[in-house]
Amino acid sequence: MIFFYHELKRMRKSISLVSLCISIILLFLTLQAQAATTSVHIVKYAFDETTILNETNVTCQWMEDNLPVHGDGETHYFHQGPVFESEWNETHPGEPYDSWNLQEDVNVESRDFGAVKGTDIKDLCDLVGGMSPDDEIMIHASDGFRKYFDYTNVYEPQARRGPLVLTWWRAEEGYVPEYFSGMRLIFFADDYVFGNWNMHECLAPKYWHNFSAVYPSTGGLSVKYVDEIAVYSMMEPSPSPSSPDDEDEEPPLSPTPSPSPSPVPSPSPILLWGPYITGTTTNTTIINWKTDITADGTVKYATEEYHTESGEYDQTITDTEKKELHHLVITNLTPNTIHHYQLTVGNESYRDYTFRTYPCTNESFTFIVYGDTREQIPLFTQMERHKLVADRIAEEENVSFVIHTGDLVCDGSNPTQWDVFFDAGRAMLANTTVYPVLGNHEDNHTNYYDAFGVPEWYSFDCGNAHFTVLDSNDWAMSYMTEQTAWLRNDIDSDATWKFVIFHHPPYSSDERHWGGWTSFRDYWGDIFINNSVNAVFNGHVHVYERYEVKGIHYVVLGCGGAPLYSLAEGKIPGYQNSFEHTLGYARITIDGDNATIDVVKVADVSGDNKEVTHIYPSHTIFERVVLNQTSIPAPAPTPTPIPTSSLSPTPTPSSSPSSSPFSSPIPSPSTTQKTSGFGVLFAIIGLLAIAYLIKRRKK
Repeated sequence: MIFFYHELKRMRKSISLVSLCISIILLFLTLQAQAATTSVHIVKYAFDETTILNETNVTCQWMEDNLPVHGDGETHYFHQGPVFESEWNETHPGEPYDSWNLQEDVNVESRDFGAVKGTDIKDLCDLVGGMSPDDEIMIHASDGFRKYFDYTNVYEPQARRGPLVLTWWRAEEGYVPEYFSGMRLIFFADDYVFGNWNMHECLAPKYWHNFSAVYPSTGGLSVKYVDEIAVYSMMEPSPSPSSPDDEDEEPPLSPTPSPSPSPVPSPSPILLWGPYITGTTTNTTIINWKTDITADGTVKYATEEYHTESGEYDQTITDTEKKELHHLVITNLTPNTIHHYQLTVGNESYRDYTFRTYPCTNESFTFIVYGDTREQIPLFTQMERHKLVADRIAEEENVSFVIHTGDLVCDGSNPTQWDVFFDAGRAMLANTTVYPVLGNHEDNHTNYYDAFGVPEWYSFDCGNAHFTVLDSNDWAMSYMTEQTAWLRNDIDSDATWKFVIFHHPPYSSDERHWGGWTSFRDYWGDIFINNSVNAVFNGHVHVYERYEVKGIHYVVLGCGGAPLYSLAEGKIPGYQNSFEHTLGYARITIDGDNATIDVVKVADVSGDNKEVTHIYPSHTIFERVVLNQTSIPAPAPTPTPIPTSSLSPTPTPSSSPSSSPFSSPIPSPSTTQKTSGFGVLFAIIGLLAIAYLIKRRKK
């Protein structure tokens, strides 16, 4: 049912002005939601990497007013991306492949960081006492990403590399936070291009950035969202201050000891995965992380109420075993409550994160479904596509968990690709529980099971909903009878809402597999019907498409970052809606006997999958679907201008998303509050009044 369709049609002129107002508000909120930083914490540590010798905080405005400004606001500065063989052959046909690209003429334009202004990192280090030749510096981002450099990089830069500049202003965007990727580290090379060969010649190999551990890329050295600059020095911790009575005493005579070498600090572990959250229940969760070397770790945590009042954590739990991959179980938590936590590994304490425990009864909750996030080299990486979607999901409020419908990576046996997956999803994975589904690209590899600690098929409950995760891959066919028997027993529950998730869609209009993977209709279709399953979520086909068959919604959400597909013009029976060549996800809200699916667009991608052509404002809803219980009357529709479909007539196969009323980007209501009919009515009246005043002013 589409609310207010006829009324909106009659008032199209006024609604156009209202839409303009809403678009302006959405744009403002989108800019506010970006991760740009406006101040930086500068700290200098002693050789023990714990004792703080000096520290300060400065804003971008203070830097501009008190320190030399680099950049004229007109000259563009470039880094260089990875040089793949296909791109090399296009530019240098017949020449031997060179990933370092001495000529700096491959994949440079894609790393145009704009006409920027900023402050030399050296000047910022000097605020806390500077660096010595044996010191090292860490540039840290608010999302956990970091890069290290030595003394010569900061204080003795070669001209071809130029100074390290923390940029806080960019032409056409202005200062941070409007400069949405700032504050950003950029190398101000003398020829304005800091290429891969420059990195080879100017930086020690330990500081190089290699994309996927193979391809040199200076683009990876440009840290954005910088929030901290840490100097790790070789200085001794300052001694405790002596008392005034001791100042006049002469020290006792003693032989001068021979100098002993300064202790060499052990290497600090680098966080590769996480922190990320799994296995949450009403009173339990699991905090996970992986480091490059063995180390122990500690998690401090508290309820949001306690943390808000005190700014502290009142509980601590430590995994004392030194290992790379940790799964730390926390118990005795409060149901349906936001908890804050902080992970410490080695001497590094990470930022404050949150998770939410599950409700016990019919209390409302929200979850996310998306999938197919694998990268496609050389066209794009997960950091370029999947991160767009994951970061948008991270902006959603009060999300209890995220379900990934499979194909998390391209090659499940490749540990580097898992590193990239966890890096791209870092902001999302650190703040909500994740449930994975086996895709064909995971190849049933132990890396998948090690990361998430789930069996091949499993289920879980949240509130009054039951979720069943299945394995639809080729390797599962030999024990399909066993899996189906388990499904039949598992799905026979008293839950109000039932959802099933597996990778291959039984219904699809994919050009290359028209009809879908119909064998799963035979295996499981009757079980779904007989047990009143409400919706089935799948991936594998890299589009969004939705079908309704015998009261069950079949939703394909393979648009999380993998190369996107096209659907056939003719759609199979049961077709309801779809979009192609667009990244997105679904947000599902359960509220007692009511449930809605909001399908959210993130970005459009070109037909050849080479570039992102448009990024949508946050919370751009493509369509809203209302799920109805078959055992109870359908709830009366709540007056809301968001387009909704539930048991609606099937659109004709010739209709396109662009012509559908669902395609209008309209902001969604808060997922934490019930929408009041009167509240919406008053909101509409208020917006119409604004539109009327605008019209009067124009006259």
